[in-house]
Amino acid sequence: MVINKASKCRRKKHIFPRILIIILLVILAYLTLYYFFHIGIWIPKIQEKEDTRVEEKLRVGTVYELNEDNIKYDDGTGVNYINNIVVIFFSNNVTEKDIDDTVAELNGEIVGSIPVINQYQIKVPEKTYAELVEVCNKLEEKAYVDSATIDQAIKLQKTYVNRHE
Repeated sequence: MVINKASKCRRKKHIFPRILIIILLVILAYLTLYYFFHIGIWIPKIQEKEDTRVEEKLRVGTVYELNEDNIKYDDGTGVNYINNIVVIFFSNNVTEKDIDDTVAELNGEIVGSIPVINQYQIKVPEKTYAELVEVCNKLEEKAYVDSATIDQAIKLQKTYVNRHE
């Protein structure tokens, strides 16, 4: 029986190093996975072309600097308008070439945009209200233009009323 007790003690002594090795391997695996996920090596990437297109669309956009000299008043309609800006909403299937061609056709330049809704503010040569209405009507005939409008100027009152109080 002494022999059996001695062999049991040897087995117990050999189990401890094995358990310790297993615990160390588990910790090492955890640290390795944590490191690679942290630096982004094992994070799956969606198609890069689609990612950049989505990121571009979700950008906030830009707003043009208004020159007060371009605010005009139309006697016939009573509208204050900007005499050198046309606001265009393009359809979702518009291409960059379509946008560039439209801007070139207007002899203009893109001065502001809200890409997530395909809205572009185009600076054009100065025109009267009637001329701008005609330009907008011609633009709306294009299949890839949802809407074209004249940019209007509205004078805001200096006082603020909080309707939620």
